[in-house]
Amino acid sequence: MQNSDIISTVEFNHTGELLATGDKGGRVVIFQREQESKNQVHRRGEYNVYSTFQSHEP
Repeated sequence: MQNSDIISTVEFNHTGELLATGDKGGRVVIFQREQESKNQVHRRGEYNVYSTFQSHEP
């Protein structure tokens, strides 16, 4: 693992629907909580990648 791959921050939005992570290399990944249907067993904490971008160069 390179130093630039180390996650340096993690934040949730106020509803907990979105989770953002940022690493030392400038990569930002936004995750969105998986929507539950009435037919699914309740599963907590499952997030899927919503968006990624590069905020700065390492």
